[in-house]
Amino acid sequence: MRIISKENDSINNPSLTTPFIIIHIISGIWLTSLIKTCFPKYKNILLIVLIIHTIYEIKDIYVSYYLKYNNVLTNNSWLNSIGDTIGVIIGYYLYNLFPIKFKWATIIYLLSSIIAWYPHIKNFIN
Repeated sequence: MRIISKENDSINNPSLTTPFIIIHIISGIWLTSLIKTCFPKYKNILLIVLIIHTIYEIKDIYVSYYLKYNNVLTNNSWLNSIGDTIGVIIGYYLYNLFPIKFKWATIIYLLSSIIAWYPHIKNFIN
């Protein structure tokens, strides 16, 4: 069990954080921006962000532990789900410190996701 890893997380070698925590931080910023844009009067945005992100992490756990469909794209540990959730919470707080327009949050999220995922999916494309 590792706290920080520069490599991929896996069920057999779990890590709280990987480089993908950056994507989770950015997704926390994006999701907070989306909710604040669509529902400007709603007060408990962190709760909604956590619910949506938890659904995503439950999917990861289901695929990894129950379907046992494990490859470089889907092998996620429960420990890393906790780290990813911490990343989303950090993103929520960063958005509140430095709010940006939803349009810019979306552009940053899309570009960073493409950059982060490209090395992992290029083998599946070829």
